[in-house]
Amino acid sequence: MTDDDRQRYFAMADAIGAPARNTGAIMAFFDPEARINVVHPFNELTGGAAYLDRVLVPLGQAFAGLQRRDDIVMAGTFEDQSWISVTGYYAGRFEADWIGLRPTGELCYLRYGEFHRIAEGRAVESYIFLDIPELMVSCGQWPLHVGPGLTSGYLGLIQGPATHDGVMRSIQDPQEGARSYD
Repeated sequence: MTDDDRQRYFAMADAIGAPARNTGAIMAFFDPEARINVVHPFNELTGGAAYLDRVLVPLGQAFAGLQRRDDIVMAGTFEDQSWISVTGYYAGRFEADWIGLRPTGELCYLRYGEFHRIAEGRAVESYIFLDIPELMVSCGQWPLHVGPGLTSGYLGLIQGPATHDGVMRSIQDPQEGARSYD
C-alpha cells in the first residue's frame, strides 16, 4: 500500500459529495475492470463508470447536499494484498425517490462500509455495504409486517471515535499491524 494509493482513495471519497461533477477522482480510483460488489439492488458492477452511474449519481440526485463522512479508514496489507477499509455515513436531505424509497424532505443518514483491494494503484475488487434497511426504518418505509421496522430503537447518526483519530491518513507501521492481527 503506497501513500499514492491512500491519497487516491481520499480524493475519491471527497469527490462523492458531488459525484456528477467530480467523475475524474472517482474514475481514477477504480480500475476500469474492477469488480465492485454493492448490496442489493445494485449487486455486482464492473468498473468505476458503472458504480458512478448506477449508485453514486442517483444517490447524489436523491439526497440534496450529499456529504460523505469517513469515521474510520484503515489501509494496509492483508494476506499479501493491499486493502483499504472504510466506514462512515452519507448525509443529505432526502428530496427525490431513490431505489423505490419515497423522499422524506428531511435530513437522513445512510451508513456505509467499504473494502477495496488495491493493485497497481487502483481498486480492482470492492465490497460496498449500504445500510438500506436502517434508512428504510428511519424513513418509516419498512416493507414487512415483522422485523426491525416495528420497533426501531435508535435511528440516526452514530458518532465515530470520540478522539476523531479513526481516519489513518498516513502509512502505518506494518509490524504494528501484524501484531494487531496476531
